[in-house]
Amino acid sequence: MLITELNDTSFVTINGSYGKCNWCDGFWQGARSLGQIVEVTSVNGDKVGINPSLYITYKDSLSPLATPFTVGAKYAGVEDLQVYADSTGYGTNFSMSGTAYCWIKNCESNYADGDHVLVQYSYRGVVRDSYFHDAYSHTPGQTDADLDLANNTSGFLVENNQFWRLHVAMMLEWGAAGNVIAYNYAFGNFASNAVDALFAAIDLHGAHPMFNLIEGNRLSGYCADGGWGSSSDQTLFRNWVDGTTKICNPIYGRGVPDTASSWWACQQNVAIEDWSEQSNDNFVGNVVGS
Repeated sequence: MLITELNDTSFVTINGSYGKCNWCDGFWQGARSLGQIVEVTSVNGDKVGINPSLYITYKDSLSPLATPFTVGAKYAGVEDLQVYADSTGYGTNFSMSGTAYCWIKNCESNYADGDHVLVQYSYRGVVRDSYFHDAYSHTPGQTDADLDLANNTSGFLVENNQFWRLHVAMMLEWGAAGNVIAYNYAFGNFASNAVDALFAAIDLHGAHPMFNLIEGNRLSGYCADGGWGSSSDQTLFRNWVDGTTKICNPIYGRGVPDTASSWWACQQNVAIEDWSEQSNDNFVGNVVGS
């Protein structure tokens, strides 16, 4: 069940420096960008049991809404597989949409035309022990070459993965809530049109992700941007965030990485960014700097 409410303008907004994110909630033109997915455990008359409990107190004045849906896949996984993209057009290498208790384990995603992993409207899945590297297009939009938790995806664990030479390594957006990003290594992000600039390994991008834990990762950078609105209540705990990264050719297309002639990102070297649209974030016990 998807739990939402109308945007509480005291801390939730779909307005950002790029414009208004009318698609940030999928169904309501951005009016309900905050929410979470829960599992229904019991129904007794007009009483519904759910798991987990609600992350926030939903206000009667903001018209809370519970939208039931049936997941398309449950307890399904992909293991020990390499996906080799071949520059044939946009697409995600691994996709979970409307799933529960699904997983990706010990896989290699070798280049991507779009996202390496796209997870949306999903509940309590796992992506772990995998290697995601390289992309044909290192640019914003549908070619971020990342692992993307979106559309109220809740309770996911992303653990012990390697991300190398992407545009953004991991993105949380469009209401992703209560997820754990832990013990991952992300390095070498760059943009094809700004090859000296640092691009964050983890980006919160598009209203309104909340209550996500980012723990024990080695990251080139973290950014909770305000491009498409707000986020709240993230916790960064015991990470090492460098504030730079090493970039190498090729910048375009598939090829053998030339690590011998690599260079350090020397522009917009900000380790941790928290834009003005964000609120109630915690930064505890991190090492910041290279």
